[in-house]
Amino acid sequence: MDYNELIESGKTTAEFVRSSFGVVKVAREALRNSDGGGADPRTVELALRDLEYQLIGARESQLALIDALLEAKQEMVEFDRTLEMKRTYEPFETGGGALVLVLSTDEPSSSPDHYICPDCAENGKRSFLQPQGTGRRCNPCDTFFPFEPPDNRSVSVRTRRSDRF
Repeated sequence: MDYNELIESGKTTAEFVRSSFGVVKVAREALRNSDGGGADPRTVELALRDLEYQLIGARESQLALIDALLEAKQEMVEFDRTLEMKRTYEPFETGGGALVLVLSTDEPSSSPDHYICPDCAENGKRSFLQPQGTGRRCNPCDTFFPFEPPDNRSVSVRTRRSDRF
């Protein structure tokens, strides 16, 4: 749900509540205008039924608004997580020519040195690459990243970090 729909849902809820007060006013007037013998039961019954429908509508609108707010909050959490990952990790080219993500040298961290999958990171998930043979594998997406040059050929590698892995 986008923010305009969220605002419209809030306006709808407010309108239901506002019209409910109007129904209460009609019922109150019917009771005041009665001639000592009591108000017209039919008028009061209709006003109370209208009030009931208005309150049901307000409740449904309120629940839709709460759902929309929870959805917006989840989107914000996911956006913040993705933003934090982009700030915390930087691209790193392995000896095998694969591009992975590694903790930024600018970020102080208590985490052990590790690599994460760039594809999973793009989807907002931090997936640690696990050692396997001459490289590392991302278990969630099953992508293999070679860390050693094929056939022991020399590969030019751009490095920004010390070889501490």
